[in-house]
Amino acid sequence: TAFARELDLPFPVLSDVSGEVYFAFGLGKGIVIRPRTLLAAARLVWRAKRLYRPIGDVMQVGGDFIVDGAGVVRYAHSSEDPTDRPEAAELLRLIAELTQA
Repeated sequence: TAFARELDLPFPVLSDVSGEVYFAFGLGKGIVIRPRTLLAAARLVWRAKRLYRPIGDVMQVGGDFIVDGAGVVRYAHSSEDPTDRPEAAELLRLIAELTQA
């Protein structure tokens, strides 16, 4: 995917255009613009960080999942809003542990 190429990720990323996997993982829709979301955006602007324009359905609530080579979900986090995300370093650490096992 363009996202994976832009970040030069060393692992496969699922692009779920149809939303089939999204709903299978129990993710849904909700209110994603909350005070802490606006505060996080303001902090990024203050620090002169790049804000990405929303693409697709802005009501989709995201999540982070790590699935091993056998298709077993090893980590699952359903986000409440865009600011509710695990640290990238933590996800990469978990992926490294799985690849070493």
